[in-house]
Amino acid sequence: MEYVLISIIAIPVIAALVLVVYNYLTAPVLINEVHDLEYTPLVSILVKSRNNEKSIGGFIESVINQNYNNYELLILDDNSKDGTHDIIKKYEQKTDKIKLIEGKSLPKEWNRKNWIRHQLVSIAAGDILMFADPDIRIGDNAINSSLYHMQKHNPGLMTVFPNHDMNAFGDYILYPIISWILFTFIPLNRMGVCTKINFVNDKLILIAGKVLEQTGGYEKFKSHHMAEIEIFKAMKTQDIKLQILLSFNTFRLIHTKNFDESYDEISDEIYSALDFNRNRIIGITILALVFFILPVLLSLFSLKYISLVFLILFMRILISIKMHEKMYVVFLHPLHLIFFAVIGFSIINYTNKTY
Repeated sequence: MEYVLISIIAIPVIAALVLVVYNYLTAPVLINEVHDLEYTPLVSILVKSRNNEKSIGGFIESVINQNYNNYELLILDDNSKDGTHDIIKKYEQKTDKIKLIEGKSLPKEWNRKNWIRHQLVSIAAGDILMFADPDIRIGDNAINSSLYHMQKHNPGLMTVFPNHDMNAFGDYILYPIISWILFTFIPLNRMGVCTKINFVNDKLILIAGKVLEQTGGYEKFKSHHMAEIEIFKAMKTQDIKLQILLSFNTFRLIHTKNFDESYDEISDEIYSALDFNRNRIIGITILALVFFILPVLLSLFSLKYISLVFLILFMRILISIKMHEKMYVVFLHPLHLIFFAVIGFSIINYTNKTY
């Protein structure tokens, strides 16, 4: 009977391993290196900022220090109560490439983030729009590399998953969950044709301005909790090419949030990626419990399950190598799985928030 159970569990584990290996070998990677571009379009870097005095200066410095010169940096300050506004103003006075935008009052029916990005888009002059958050750091060749990839592969939209600069223990517990989901459940180089899962890193998106307009943009999806997912889906219906890329020292995410904020952020990303479908989140949570957490627990009582545990850890090793994570993240993987299950069950009764 025990061998039957092992065989039942082994089938999806091996299937997941096959997909992880496939992603390890084929997932598109954005490398921080200089390329010769066919043309150099104006890139509008669009940033929403609120009470980010600890990170906004570092973000602006990373933009200034990168080597692509044809850009404008538009930062909308959403009524910050700390020193954010003054920091942005100081940089604005140094160069005409940086503009501080004063946010307007939130209209009825608009989600706050969508309203902010809509305002930025309406002002932007660039052919390429790059949405970024203040806790992103841009590598010296990142914009050049991004444009080269867009010109070579012609996606209407690119969403980039950055490397992580994790500090607190909670960061190491929560954020690797996203990379595990990406590699275990999604063929990354086929994301454009995947209809059930729509993973978008809204912290870092590059999109052609005409493509955003073609989808209806933020105005069309103004009340949606995650408008980027709706834009992503609209592009699929219009057969516009889109891509998920992994960063290789092109973009970095600096973690500044506390545990509760990070927990809420990860929950939002998972739920929105599954199209706010409770049945899907229940299904994938049960899948994680039965086929990934259960073998680890059973191995404590029987060595017969050790081979399955090794396979699960081997998958995590491949993911960590590809995502350039520190190797001790691998040994925290059982905690990642447990917290994923906790998140899954906690958002079954999830209700949309307004930011």
